[in-house]
Amino acid sequence: MPKQILCISFSDIEADSRVLRQVTLLAEAGEVTTLSYGNRPPGSTTHLEIDSALPSLPQTLSGVLRLGLRRHASVELAAPAVKQALALVRGRSFDLIVANEARALPLAHAIAGATPVWGDMHEWAPEERAHVLPWRLLVKPYMWAICAKYLPRTTAVTAVNASIAALYSEQFGIDTEVVRNAGPYRDLVPSEPVAGKIRLVHSGAAIPGRNLEGTIEAFRALDDRFSLDLYLVKARDGGRYWQQLKELAAGDRRITFHDAVAPDELPATLNKYDVGVFSLPRAPPTTGSCSRTSSSTSSRPAWPWCSVPPPKPPG
Repeated sequence: MPKQILCISFSDIEADSRVLRQVTLLAEAGEVTTLSYGNRPPGSTTHLEIDSALPSLPQTLSGVLRLGLRRHASVELAAPAVKQALALVRGRSFDLIVANEARALPLAHAIAGATPVWGDMHEWAPEERAHVLPWRLLVKPYMWAICAKYLPRTTAVTAVNASIAALYSEQFGIDTEVVRNAGPYRDLVPSEPVAGKIRLVHSGAAIPGRNLEGTIEAFRALDDRFSLDLYLVKARDGGRYWQQLKELAAGDRRITFHDAVAPDELPATLNKYDVGVFSLPRAPPTTGSCSRTSSSTSSRPAWPWCSVPPPKPPG
């Protein structure tokens, strides 16, 4: 009988390239049940869809108050999306449970019993949205608390690169392995340059805190040799931030907004450009790590990357 694997992700799984690759890998080892927002992804045998309108963190007055009072244990399973997820898996059993990002850890361990849990932390959880004041005051301590509580109980822990893995190991006393944000090798030939033109591109999620407005404002200072193409996945804010960015860029014909492309199509799409642009404020301690992670997803090893601001040199 095939092994039964549960993959949990509080993201729109169809737009989450890391989790999509993960599901493909897991499908080689058994039958995969995915539990997430969005439609069933390739490789999933059974998909349990969480209502996209339900938040994965407490947002009621009671929930926020408990976060403020550091009553973290009382909110671990209290968010609407988590409650629905528990109901969806009721009566099912698994041989392995994969929790994507720290917020999925309490749910994974609540389901697991004696089943091993793999925690794929992706980035550094306590600083996920450190630019947002309520996050810093309420959610950052919660993320730290659940990492401290659950990571030592987790069978395997992974992160996107060595520096972030080292943070988890140092802060929580665990072994953390690296699983990079890299797709399969593509044998692509760099596109031919266009005389007198420099084609810039950025792909990613349209999420506040990614400083995409800074990218647009910086680009406007460049001369007419430059163009900027944006392939952005709209966030779960109904596309409000994406619309704000489009309004900011209005009137500059050199800036083009494209529909997001599927992860498998992204390498060939980006291969048409000259320089990738990545912009992120330096506030979180892992900004340098994030920029290196982003460049590792580039489709061209020799493709120049412009990081704004540039990561601090080591030491």
